Amino acid sequence: MKRDKALLQQLVDTIAETGTINSACRMHDVSNGAFFNWCKQSATDGGEQFTVEIGEEPMLFHEAVKMAQRQVSFDILENFRLRLLRGTDEIARFQGRTVYKRDPALVT
Repeated sequence: MKRDKALLQQLVDTIAETGTINSACRMHDVSNGAFFNWCKQSATDGGEQFTVEIGEEPMLFHEAVKMAQRQVSFDILENFRLRLLRGTDEIARFQGRTVYKRDPALVT
């Protein structure tokens, strides 16, 4: 697939949504080798052809990839902290069987 700014932007957006480079590459039919080559070119050559946006801030492709990964890591950590502080009301299942469920009659 030919590299263009729109494709680079789609890759960054997908990484921000899915959290993984591999998923983004698969979704946009880009090989991992091409992706990392573009990151390397962005870091060494830079230039307008590698400028994408994350949020509304323009930055080079390789920097935007790192920022998208940081955002996903931050979201995961924040969700983990909230779950630790507040607990969860989800039914616990293992191999499709319920292993823990609150009894509504006993909840006060």
